[in-house]
Amino acid sequence: MMRFIYNWLFLVFVISIKPSCAFFGLAVNGYYSPPATIASSCSNAVTTYNNLRSAISSLQKVQYASLNLSVVAISFFDSYDGLSSRTQNVFSIIQNAATNKSTNTDVLFVQINSAISSALNFIASNNRNQWEKFLDYTLSHDIITTNASLHYISQILNDDLYPELIAVGPGPVTSTTVAASISQNILKKLTSAIDQLRQTEQNAILPSVRSAVSSITASNEKLVAYVSKMSSSFATLDTSLSRTWALGTALKDTYSTATLRLYGPVETSVNTFSKAINKFTDLYLGSSASEDTTAVNYLASSYFTNASSQTSMIVSKLDEFRSQYSDQVLKTADMMLATGFEAIENIGMLMVPLINLPNCASQLIQSFINRYAALLASVKNCFADGSFELNVPLQTQISVANTIQADILYYLKILNGLLTGVNDNSLATARIATDSRITAFFSQSSGIIQTFSQQLVNMYIQLNADYNLLVGRSSYCLAGKNAEANSISKDFVSDFQQCL
Repeated sequence: MMRFIYNWLFLVFVISIKPSCAFFGLAVNGYYSPPATIASSCSNAVTTYNNLRSAISSLQKVQYASLNLSVVAISFFDSYDGLSSRTQNVFSIIQNAATNKSTNTDVLFVQINSAISSALNFIASNNRNQWEKFLDYTLSHDIITTNASLHYISQILNDDLYPELIAVGPGPVTSTTVAASISQNILKKLTSAIDQLRQTEQNAILPSVRSAVSSITASNEKLVAYVSKMSSSFATLDTSLSRTWALGTALKDTYSTATLRLYGPVETSVNTFSKAINKFTDLYLGSSASEDTTAVNYLASSYFTNASSQTSMIVSKLDEFRSQYSDQVLKTADMMLATGFEAIENIGMLMVPLINLPNCASQLIQSFINRYAALLASVKNCFADGSFELNVPLQTQISVANTIQADILYYLKILNGLLTGVNDNSLATARIATDSRITAFFSQSSGIIQTFSQQLVNMYIQLNADYNLLVGRSSYCLAGKNAEANSISKDFVSDFQQCL
């Protein structure tokens, strides 16, 4: 008996409980389906826009090899991520408002209208010029469609639904009253507008966004492959150029060291003569000792001064040569890299709007990268192969410098030889004869000085010509490489366009 009473009381309790729900700030007693329907549509839209944001998010994580491609990718990301996040927020707020009974209807609509205004203002102010001409037309048209849809949804909410919600009143109402007061047609229009926009985004735009992201990524991968290959080739080239620079730097040190070694023997020979002549105290050699010392010192100083001057000029020339020789290689490599990158970047931008590339396109790109990298690496043949022996002209002139020094030592040897076996105790006739020969020697010393001075000048002239010839030959070779780079790049772009 007691169990029967309990069961009966529980049944009465269950029957007495009435279902309730909320609808844009209204507390509705009884079952009323529109809140759940609208919330479901909005939830689906939120999911779709989440998918859009996920699809495009990878673009901001990529390290772009091209500024132009980076501009397209980042501006596209900014447009779609900005639009998706704001539109997602619109439907999230509508979803929450549709099932909210604790917040005033006016407050809820302020929140909704604020979210819609944010999305519309973004559409109006966002600059899409940087990516529209490169990507699928449907993507830019979609933003126009979204703009129209949000205006339409706003119109339904504010012009149709809001007045009827206000007319019902803020207090708790029955589901029957709400159903009778709010037009089902309005609710259908609202859910239909949300669903239609979501379906367009899900079925048409999301695949287009994914394709655009894929095309941008594929294009960047080709550019990265080019940059990587060229970096490897340039590294090889740079190694050769660094060795050449080091060799060029060593040239002047080699010459300076070699010529400085030549001065010591000359100075020793001069000192030998000066000491010997100044030992005489007689009327003949002794009286001429001062003049002879001055004369031999003048001979030596003329050599030292002229040789030092030419050494300075030659060192400066070698510095100039090193810079000019290396700079023209760097300039050519820079032009070639710029030409090649311009070609591959143009192709990369052509690839962006394409969903599927023909097989010939990938083959052409890979062939171009390999061929261009080989061409860049071959630039070293214009300055570092066997036909460009940088040390040969210098060694030639060092040999000339040695010959000039040997000539001077020969004359000084003759001069010192005149004093051999002669002293103050020698016969006067011997001392007079020696003095006469020494005087005769110095009477011709101006000719000796003129000869070796001209030889030293000729050294610089010849060295200057030899190294200018090396620069010229290298420049001619480099010009050929640059011309070939231009030709390969033009053919690549032309062949690629025909392939498409």
